[in-house]
Amino acid sequence: MKYKEKKYRILMFATDSFPPILPEAIVTSKLLLAMQKKGWDVNVVTSKQIADGTKYPYVEHSVWHPIVSKIYPIYSPDEKNIANIIKRVMTIFKTGHLTDGLAWVKESIKQAEYLAGKKRFDIILSRSYCEYSHLPAMYLSSKWNVPWIANWNDPVPLTRFLPPRGAGLDGRIKWYTQRFLNAVSLNASWHTFPSERLRRYMHEYLPFDMLKSSVIPHILLDNLIPERADIVSNKFVLCHAGGLNPKSDRDPTLFLMGLRQFIEANDAKDSIMVKFVGCNSAEISPIVTMLGLCNNVTVDGFVAYEDTLAIMAEATVLFLIEESAKEGIYLPSKFVDYVQTGRPVLAISPRHGTASDLLYKYGGGLAVDCTSYNDIADGINKLYSSWESGTLSMDYNVSSLSEVFSEETVLTQYEDTFERILSK
Repeated sequence: MKYKEKKYRILMFATDSFPPILPEAIVTSKLLLAMQKKGWDVNVVTSKQIADGTKYPYVEHSVWHPIVSKIYPIYSPDEKNIANIIKRVMTIFKTGHLTDGLAWVKESIKQAEYLAGKKRFDIILSRSYCEYSHLPAMYLSSKWNVPWIANWNDPVPLTRFLPPRGAGLDGRIKWYTQRFLNAVSLNASWHTFPSERLRRYMHEYLPFDMLKSSVIPHILLDNLIPERADIVSNKFVLCHAGGLNPKSDRDPTLFLMGLRQFIEANDAKDSIMVKFVGCNSAEISPIVTMLGLCNNVTVDGFVAYEDTLAIMAEATVLFLIEESAKEGIYLPSKFVDYVQTGRPVLAISPRHGTASDLLYKYGGGLAVDCTSYNDIADGINKLYSSWESGTLSMDYNVSSLSEVFSEETVLTQYEDTFERILSK
């Protein structure tokens, strides 16, 4: 449904926002930029971000200029001193809840009330992770009688992440955290999730009404899409962006084993390259050396988000490595970044998961079993054969998949949700 260019006034609480130096902050910054382009007046209360050691070093860039003046960063260390203890106790009495980040919550409410003195907000949005982003939104939504949308991009708290990061649905939740999450579930006007699998997973332990929830995916930005002209190259280039660690939930070892198997089976050592961008060389290079892939693999450190997009756009295929799980409930922000470049995607993912669902339904790439290096080798072989025959862009066209995450699609979904809750 089309609306008459309505100018919504939105107050957003998001601990991870601008600058775009971590995946969650990138997702929020892109959404904010798209909303600003749409003509919506969005003010974001966030946590002050420290750029050192982040996955995407922030470099001043004109593309982000429209949102800089709309960001209100709150620096509020939760130090254990008398002054902070008093602030925490006061915030507990004020909001009725005990959570992490109470010092940030207190200052966020103060900042939001100052902004509300200058304008009346139509909608409140809150985005986790961290879950306490929802607390000032819940408090002010009730105080001002303003509709509130709670967005969940990951399970909360950390104990409810899928193994190995958490214990899944068996993860322990403190009683006061469960009480807070129950309150958010029951009091928010609407709930949004980036994937249907995450929505159903979180409904297993949160009492929100499924009829008052929906899936709104991460957004891709038209003005951040790099040049999509076909790259003339005699090498098939696979690229991965973002952190990987053999000791973590995203281990590149099986991918590299699959790569070696493909190279040996096809005598392709001179025609294939793999680029890891935004990774720690000390963690990956030893595996590359052990498998004899030094001439086929490069590992580069962290670069700015926009520069990462440009590097990805020069690759033939972009690959994603997800954690091994019974079900892939997440929509990785990296997946949307890949689609944004217009390059085919190789998702090394759980057999049943969000990435696999999307690629099966809309095309644009392949999903292979992340627990099998044989499947990975077979996936590389299919994409390589398509590239070798000159039909890769036709066989794995990304255009239908791009529409799912486009500005028009995502903002229309938000607009429909706004109108639904404002009309009540």
